Amino acid sequence: ITNGIHIPTWTHEPFKALFDKYAELWHKDPKYLRKAEIIPCEEIWEAHMQCKRSLFDEIYRLTSRKWDPEILTIGFARRAAAYKRATLLFKDLDRLISIAEKSPGMQIVFSGKSHPQDVEGKRNIKLIHDYKKTIENRTDKLKLLYLPNYNMRLGYLITAGVDLWMNTPLRPHEASGTSGMKSVVNGVLNFSIL
Repeated sequence: ITNGIHIPTWTHEPFKALFDKYAELWHKDPKYLRKAEIIPCEEIWEAHMQCKRSLFDEIYRLTSRKWDPEILTIGFARRAAAYKRATLLFKDLDRLISIAEKSPGMQIVFSGKSHPQDVEGKRNIKLIHDYKKTIENRTDKLKLLYLPNYNMRLGYLITAGVDLWMNTPLRPHEASGTSGMKSVVNGVLNFSIL
């Protein structure tokens, strides 16, 4: 038995409008989403950019930082359990920075909470903050944020507002990857383990 998501709850307004237009009845039965494959790419892109602007408005509200919607933005937001390996992206920090510097740049947004007794999860959150400081001292082409007070609203904004959803749990500990399901229903690429 695995988990799933309630698609109408996690679908952002721009995508709801597209699905209403091209895949009627999608909110009653997800099988109708098969019709979404006829949505023109430019309409999908515009819906995605609306979601991205909503996320960036929230980032600005919370941090006073302006992010560029034209820059690749990666998201990772979920419960901060150690097996979810939030810090795996930083395993080769030099390579990550090099990739960002050879491109127009990269932005990575994290959020999540650990269980009060999850020492390893708390340690991973601290490590991400430490990596953020290291990155800021080395380059301005790679931006990293850890948004505090993770909740359903932040999850809603992040899963639809990034360009790439990252899912790196240790196999076979992940039940189903519901955060990735939330991103995919909003047109976001899901970069995940099998």
